[in-house]
Amino acid sequence: MVDKIDYERELFSTFMQKAEDLGLKFKGKKLLTIGERTPDFKIIEASKHGWQIDILEAFPHNLQYICRNPYIGHEIFAKTNFRLIQGDIIDTLKNKDNEQLDYSKFDLVWWFHGIEHLTKQEGEKVLRELIKRSKVIIMSMPHGVFEQSPEDLSGQNNPYELHKSAWYPIDFEGLKAVTFVEGAPDMRSSMDVFIKGDLYEE
Repeated sequence: MVDKIDYERELFSTFMQKAEDLGLKFKGKKLLTIGERTPDFKIIEASKHGWQIDILEAFPHNLQYICRNPYIGHEIFAKTNFRLIQGDIIDTLKNKDNEQLDYSKFDLVWWFHGIEHLTKQEGEKVLRELIKRSKVIIMSMPHGVFEQSPEDLSGQNNPYELHKSAWYPIDFEGLKAVTFVEGAPDMRSSMDVFIKGDLYEE
């Protein structure tokens, strides 16, 4: 079995290498990760490099999991400039007076299998807002239809786990985006999207 941290490291490194291959320059150290139950490696990397990382999670059980995660020691939490923020991305971006999340500027937004949990209209609106406030956005999602119930991998009844929309490469046309697809659509395959935000510096 692949060690969990090794898997996280490989996944994150693969995405960052793809971004570099595309010529996307990752400047700065302010990272937003959305709806990620196990951001272990990112927190560990943040502690090494002095990143600021905001972890936005809507489901309370997942926040508790992050806090007691055995892969992340108390010393790492202590020296990492990060915040755990409870809230969903729709309401958080809507609330411009939200002092918890300084969303006005992010160097990198990491949204891994999240947009499919919103309706198409919600996802498009959130994406527009993120593009305004970000330099680079890295996303991953199912390629097309992928039905999923509210029960998450830990057996919790998590309403945020329900898949509400399907996404295809055509949905990102017109943006400064590059998409990578693995497998045929609607066959439980995946799609990765790399987007230059409005704050991107050439």
